Amino acid sequence: MRALLKNPDFRLMAQLTVTSVSGWRASSSRDGEPPPVHSGCMVMWQPGDEVELAAGWRLWLELSTRGWPGQDWDGTPAAAVRPLRDLITACEEVHAGYLAESRTPSATIVQFLQSIVMVASLPISLWCDDVHEVDVDRAALLHSDLAGFIEHVTAIRALLAVGGGWAEFDADQSRRAS
Repeated sequence: MRALLKNPDFRLMAQLTVTSVSGWRASSSRDGEPPPVHSGCMVMWQPGDEVELAAGWRLWLELSTRGWPGQDWDGTPAAAVRPLRDLITACEEVHAGYLAESRTPSATIVQFLQSIVMVASLPISLWCDDVHEVDVDRAALLHSDLAGFIEHVTAIRALLAVGGGWAEFDADQSRRAS
């Protein structure tokens, strides 16, 4: 694993993978037309029913509390990516609950969930077994990997907030973080 991390070609390939995944778009909307797209990213989500709205709300809440290491971080990359593993578990729970409750599941919510799992998988696979405290160089690499994930999640949270009517909550949270 460490040899891969030091290989610049592997890091470039990993960054290109995250970039292309972050640029995914849903294949269709409810009326059969593709959703509006800006710069390769979906710019709109509208829940089709209460079940989808509830799944979107739960996902928005999960994405609001995970990503960067918390105050209890021990300085190791393995601990830094642990919240991403927890988020994958939460996404799987949202996905299973949504599919169980929905008569006509939305491809968009399912794609949001799948994209989060895919994008989180890269930093997890790179860092999950690294239990040594980070040095300056590794800290920069870890930060870059986590930042790519956070960028993707932030875009999905924004779509969920606008489509679900929670944009004011997002604004409140941003003001508190500043």
